[in-house]
Amino acid sequence: MIKINLNQEIFNLRSRKYSEVPNSRVLEIINYGIINMLNTNDSFYGNILIKINKLCNPDIKSPLALTWQQNDLMLAFNPKTFISYVTSDGELYFMLKHLAMHIAWLHPIRYSSDNKIVNVACDIAINQYLDKLPSDAISVDKLNFKYDLHLPHFADSSRYISLLMQNDYFKSAGNSNSQQDSSNSINDDHEGWKHNHNEDILKTSIIKKIVKDAMSDTSIKNRGVINNNLKLFIDRFYTDNDRDIDWKSFLQLGSGNINFSNQNSYSRFDRRQPYRMDLPGKISNYVKKINIFIDNSGSMTSYEVSFLLQQLQKFLKKYHFPVYVYPFDTKVHVDSAYKLNNYNDVKFEKIGSGGTTFQSIFDFLHLYNKNDDISVVLTDGKGEPKVNQYNCYNTFWVITGHLDEFSLNEKIIAKTISINKK
Repeated sequence: MIKINLNQEIFNLRSRKYSEVPNSRVLEIINYGIINMLNTNDSFYGNILIKINKLCNPDIKSPLALTWQQNDLMLAFNPKTFISYVTSDGELYFMLKHLAMHIAWLHPIRYSSDNKIVNVACDIAINQYLDKLPSDAISVDKLNFKYDLHLPHFADSSRYISLLMQNDYFKSAGNSNSQQDSSNSINDDHEGWKHNHNEDILKTSIIKKIVKDAMSDTSIKNRGVINNNLKLFIDRFYTDNDRDIDWKSFLQLGSGNINFSNQNSYSRFDRRQPYRMDLPGKISNYVKKINIFIDNSGSMTSYEVSFLLQQLQKFLKKYHFPVYVYPFDTKVHVDSAYKLNNYNDVKFEKIGSGGTTFQSIFDFLHLYNKNDDISVVLTDGKGEPKVNQYNCYNTFWVITGHLDEFSLNEKIIAKTISINKK
């Protein structure tokens, strides 16, 4: 693959009047930059950007930005701003890698509001991993100096948001757009991140596919130079196989109501010898229905909901039990409950967004005489510290957080596992 002299291409672009430059020429320069990245240690980021469509949008405030178009993540560019601000290949590479890191860190799905605190937090979280920052790029060190802060290095964007909200200046300016801050002029416009949270699960799966495919297309050598913090994040949020739930072992712990074996039945032919009418066939041997309660509270991220539903799908592909799904937050949403006849019936959607009340589950089981049913609660474990179980002891808990952070902890009679590898 031939490496293009990007500095020369940018110089030629800027030497012409803006009115004489077709939008397609600006797009060519952007694509040249991405192609050049594929020949460097930054090929992972180039592989991310090459997989998303490009869009000319003269309304964005920065040269480049990420924006949602329906459920497609697009790389948008403003030709006029691009010609004005991008003066070298170094600045273009900075912007491209900056955007790719936003994608890898799931920023366009984790954040939907366009305000100063969120925008600044996301940009400083990304820029600390980039070399040779342009002079007007925002950074942790610049913010610490300018506003007398004590922000740590290499924290996540969510941590920076929490810390910036404690500062009087940022707290008062929280609802304004960060592009108005002169210290942030080189960074990208985040307005295109706005989206409907009902689409979070689908959008999350789209970004995950982009990043996972990019990682597969990146050589082992170049994977090795990806920052360790980012690799740990990708390992946790993108690689699910080693966190698959062993449903059989889990549900057999302390429960005599579920038998994953088969029993003989003369109503079914023996599959190996179908002409031997004297030999019984096999049928599944189970007794109880299974109720699945999926946490739809505000503390549950779209990724967590999506991952847990995927685990439920894998369970249904292997075992054929009558399963009923009930979304819950401060109450069990009975109107949104549904029966799963097979794994294709799993609904990837989020119903509620309020707090978490585990007591609502036991109230529901007690009210509808389901005390003896098998119940599985899929949750992040953040709720009240005490509940009345009404003797509903066939309850199993799958926690996305740490077991020692489970609010009920040792105060509940149940079997609990965590899918958090740490």
